[in-house]
Amino acid sequence: MELLPLNQEPSCFPGHLETYLSLLHEPSYAVFCANIVPDTSYAIGGIRMGALRRMAKQIAAHPRRAQFLAEQVKAFERVPPSYEAVMVHLLAVAYARTPFDVLAREVRRGAAYIDNWALCDAFASTLRKRLLNDARGEAFVDALVVSREPFEARLGIVIALGRSSTEARSAFLSWIFARIELVRLDSEPVSMAFAWMLSQFVQTNDAQIQAFVKRWPAGGLTLKRFLQKIDTSQKYDASLKTLYHELAGSFRTGRAVRRAGVGAPLQGNLF
Repeated sequence: MELLPLNQEPSCFPGHLETYLSLLHEPSYAVFCANIVPDTSYAIGGIRMGALRRMAKQIAAHPRRAQFLAEQVKAFERVPPSYEAVMVHLLAVAYARTPFDVLAREVRRGAAYIDNWALCDAFASTLRKRLLNDARGEAFVDALVVSREPFEARLGIVIALGRSSTEARSAFLSWIFARIELVRLDSEPVSMAFAWMLSQFVQTNDAQIQAFVKRWPAGGLTLKRFLQKIDTSQKYDASLKTLYHELAGSFRTGRAVRRAGVGAPLQGNLF
């Protein structure tokens, strides 16, 4: 499906975005999406991610992309957007080949519309290549991680998961561990993302994370979530899982582990 007829001004399109999206609605898929994203305030029409990404790429490549996105923000302010309209907007920002300062501004503006993990993580995964390839991008991601806005902070953490080398991960872990008091671990979206990140980085930076867990008395629910992710992962053997419980101090009683729900799904854990 073509997003914009060649003779149609893109400046006219934002007001009709929901009409275009409604042509792709799948009621049964909307039910599925609502079940995995129960905390969103946006209405869900049920559109496959592939279709949303194709639409976003068309917008990102259009000569009047900037005008479209600005008009779309105004449309959002007039009428509450759908979940899919926000997703298209965020992906169009991420796909566009804009100068860094423009990208940074649009990421911050788009993050204000994120209210659930799915919007956040789709945006983050699409932004990784743009933001992890130079020093300015990495500094911008670091600033997101310590934002007081929960979904900005989660966005930064999930982008940081794209650091693939042991050296890059080590540098990021050293940076964030030194600033752990600035990370919004009191917020569920941030806490869950941080626990997820640690569990993934154990593969390459085990010793560094062990040292952190050992001296992390204020880990609280985030530490429990990390232990659960380690316990339920098939990447790690039983001896490593036991070691992390010992380091966290929960292995000595067993009761603390059961209270934390380790080995059983935590309610709301969508990773």
